[in-house]
Amino acid sequence: MKDEQVQQVRDALERTALRPCLKCGCVPADAAGMFTSPNAQKYGAPIGKDRFIFYPLCQECRKLPGVLTEVESYAEKVLGGCRN
Repeated sequence: MKDEQVQQVRDALERTALRPCLKCGCVPADAAGMFTSPNAQKYGAPIGKDRFIFYPLCQECRKLPGVLTEVESYAEKVLGGCRN
């Protein structure tokens, strides 16, 4: 990753952490995560492109079993129909 891209990811994580928790809705979430998939098209990315998914979670929800699987399923449901 280039320095500019690293800074863009950092900025996105900081902004995401200020949003409501994806699981319980508390504001601010106080933590953010990011994932990408080897099958980015499943999340709406054009063929040949990657998609980074940023998500907000609070400290309590981050501890819940299976929460990351829930986040990925939610992202696939919401972004799966997008083609941008």
